[in-house]
Amino acid sequence: RNAIDGRIVDIVAEIDRDGLCATTGCKTVAGLVAWKLGISPRTADTVVAIATRAEDFPRCTTGLRDGRLSLDQVGVIAERAGEGS
Repeated sequence: RNAIDGRIVDIVAEIDRDGLCATTGCKTVAGLVAWKLGISPRTADTVVAIATRAEDFPRCTTGLRDGRLSLDQVGVIAERAGEGS
């Protein structure tokens, strides 16, 4: 499941970077993610937080993609780590 979440994060980062959310009628990327994946708004916020800061924490996102780290583990880092951490 962790590796799948890693791929989802990659796709969400692409959607955010390319501004594709607006074409769906959703107001936010997190709203789109929650709707399309059928996950809670809180989990969608975590996915978007990781996607937004993926370049800040490449080892963490690689660990997620490789299945070594979970969405929750990387989410805490992405949501709470200060800039330049």
